[in-house]
Amino acid sequence: MSVKTQLVDTFNNVKETAKNINEKAVAVGEEVLSEVMEGGEQWQELGKKAIDGSVKLVGQQQELLLTALETVKEQLTVSSERLKNIVSAKG
Repeated sequence: MSVKTQLVDTFNNVKETAKNINEKAVAVGEEVLSEVMEGGEQWQELGKKAIDGSVKLVGQQQELLLTALETVKEQLTVSSERLKNIVSAKG
């Protein structure tokens, strides 16, 4: 076998090996990308649920605060009336 034939065979062998490596790299890259997309979608769904839940919680807290403020206002009004009655009764 001549040197030229050996070089051509080696070149073809290297070329074929590089092609196989490239194909495997592309396949692995696609697989990794697919897994990342699936994981990203799951995290996105989890984030959406967390935001939706927190919005509902904020709404409930706001209602609770308004109810508490209304109760305090009513108590202050009643207390104010009682104090007026006490002060005017003594005078």
